[in-house]
Amino acid sequence: MRIIREIHQMTGAFRRPVVTIGNFDGVHAGHLNLLRLMRQEADRRKVEAVLVTFHPHPLAVLAPDRCPALIQTLEQKLEVFATACLDGVVVYPFNRELSGLSAEEFVRDILVRQLSMSAVVIGAQFSFGRDRRGNTKLLRKMGADFGFDVIPAVETEVAGEVVSSTRIRNLLMAGELETANQLLGRPYAVDGQVVCGLQIGKKIGFPTANVESLINLLLPSGVFATTLLTGGKKWEGAANLGIRPTIQTGAPLSCRKRVLEIHLFDYTDNLYGCAVRVNFHRMIRFESSFPTLTELITQIRCDVDACRSYFRQQSNNG
Repeated sequence: MRIIREIHQMTGAFRRPVVTIGNFDGVHAGHLNLLRLMRQEADRRKVEAVLVTFHPHPLAVLAPDRCPALIQTLEQKLEVFATACLDGVVVYPFNRELSGLSAEEFVRDILVRQLSMSAVVIGAQFSFGRDRRGNTKLLRKMGADFGFDVIPAVETEVAGEVVSSTRIRNLLMAGELETANQLLGRPYAVDGQVVCGLQIGKKIGFPTANVESLINLLLPSGVFATTLLTGGKKWEGAANLGIRPTIQTGAPLSCRKRVLEIHLFDYTDNLYGCAVRVNFHRMIRFESSFPTLTELITQIRCDVDACRSYFRQQSNNG
């Protein structure tokens, strides 16, 4: 899969490709169905399948206060795109100059003149261009003028509701991980690096890997059944995400930042400095404050047992 990050590399890079455009945050089940449709159409035409996305998110440039928390980093999105058998991905730099283009200018100058597309696959609700005027109706009109076809993609529904990035964000923020993961088609994951913590977990019998995430986690504070991947290996564990209200850290609760720390089962080495991926599988409970450290330790034992039980159940289910 060829990745183009510079505008000047687009011209002549592909021959009459089938194209789709969008932000694709989360690259969820609905997105993947659209990409399969694009791949099938490209194969039928014997041309390339090319995805055009934008970075950073348009609202991060135009209205940062309204920009949604992102489900994935750009690199995570590219990783999923690579599994969809695409021939190319154009990561178009989004800036105010691009935001000033009308939908007609975007189609004519970028999709037609630079990419020479033969067809575009688009979701029914997708819109683009200045004032969001670009839609299926406009594309059909321009397709007749410029010689490309418009192929609408049917929206994907699960449990009677359309799969969307917004729906998944809301599920994650509510801690409904298993439903969110079903819509994503894989576990919600964050990438980061293991850093040195306060060593509190080790002192109370539950050593942890403290992970500094590359992206703000959408999850509520609490305990989660997780897997940690690094160096081609995977470990199951119980993760705590939160401000650790029972622990005395020297900082008032109102000033504390959330910390992601993972107790890995049957692991005795250390991972300091390692790049890791943390997959979140199930929320066990919300974060709580306990009257004493002893009561916290008792609860941690219950949390670890609950996480181990979850993974045993998953293993038994195949």
